[in-house]
Amino acid sequence: MEHKIIFVTFKIFFYAEGKSNIVKELSDTLASLGISTEVIHLNPRNFIKLQSIISRHKSLATVILVVGPSSLLSLVVMAYFSLLRKVYNTKLLVYMVQPTLLNTGSTLIKTLTQGILRIIGVDKILVQSKGVYRILRSLGLRAGLLPSGVSTEKFRPCSLEEKLHLREKHGLPAYVKIILHVGPIKKGRGIEHIMPLCNCPNIMVLIIGRPHDFDAKLVKEATERGCMVYNRFFKNIDEVYRLSDVYVFPTRSIKNAVDLPLSILEAMACNLVVVTSQLDGITTYWNNNPELGFYITYDPSQIPSLVEKIVKEGKLHATTRDLVRPFDWKNIARMLLIHIIDAYAK
Repeated sequence: MEHKIIFVTFKIFFYAEGKSNIVKELSDTLASLGISTEVIHLNPRNFIKLQSIISRHKSLATVILVVGPSSLLSLVVMAYFSLLRKVYNTKLLVYMVQPTLLNTGSTLIKTLTQGILRIIGVDKILVQSKGVYRILRSLGLRAGLLPSGVSTEKFRPCSLEEKLHLREKHGLPAYVKIILHVGPIKKGRGIEHIMPLCNCPNIMVLIIGRPHDFDAKLVKEATERGCMVYNRFFKNIDEVYRLSDVYVFPTRSIKNAVDLPLSILEAMACNLVVVTSQLDGITTYWNNNPELGFYITYDPSQIPSLVEKIVKEGKLHATTRDLVRPFDWKNIARMLLIHIIDAYAK
C-alpha cells in the first residue's frame, strides 16, 4: 500500500525546535526510504493548504501525523483534522512528544484533554514514555511507543587527536575538561544547576543556546559565573559534542523539553559521559549505568557534585553509544511505519 504521510506541527504561538527537528528527521528519513512525505507548520493562514494537499493525494493511503499538540487550543483545532479524516478517509495519528496536557497538575485540563481525544477519534496516539502510554491505555485509547532518534552516522565518537583539532578550530582550550549543555537558555531548563561547575578547577562549562529563544538575564548570569555561552546556531553541532568530555541535562520538567531529549541521544552517540535529570522518557529505555558512563539523578542540584566526582576520579571513558545504536532515525522511521500499518488494521 502506497502512503502519503503529512506531518503537522503547530506554529501558532511559538517555535518549538525539539519538535520541529523530530519532524524534519522523520520526514527526511522516510523520504530516503521511498515514502512520500510533506510537512506543514500549521498556523491560521494555512489551514486550507492542508485540505488541498489531502485532496490532491486522494489516490494514496494518506496519513495525517500531528506532532506535539501541547495546548487545549491545538487539541480543539484537531477537530478539523477529524473532519478531514472522515471526508477523505485518511488516518489520523498523534505523536505526543511533550505530553504536558496529560501530566499537568490541573485535573480540569487533564479531563478536558482526555475528553477531546476521545471525541476526535484519533486512530493511534504515539508517545515516548511508558508512563504516558499507560495513561492513554487506561482511558481505552490506542497508543504506542515511538522514541526520539539520532543520526549515528553524523554523531559519532572521535580520537583524542580529532578532539584537540576541534578545540583549536573553535578557539577552546586543549586540556581542560569541557562540560557541555545544548538547548534554550531559559527558566525551567535547570541552567542554574550547572553554573556551580564553573568554580571547579580544570573544568569549563560550555552552553550552546538558541538565538531566538533565551532569557537575557539568565544568559548574563551564566556568563558572569564563568560559563562559556554561545547563543547562536551551529551548523556542525556534532563537532561541539565531539570536542566535549561530559554532557549534562539538568531539565526536570517536560514543560521545557520533549520526553526523550534529542541532545541526550546525540551526546550518547558521540560516546560522551552523560549526566541527566530523571525524565520518564529516559527511564523508559535506560537505567542508571555508571559502568557505561550514563548517570541519572532525580535531583538536578546534585549534578555539579556528581560531575566533579567523575572528573576527579578520571571516569571519562564512556560507551554510551552502544545504548543508542537501536535509536538511529532509520529504525525509528520503520517503527513509525509499523504503527501506521497497525492503524490501518483497526
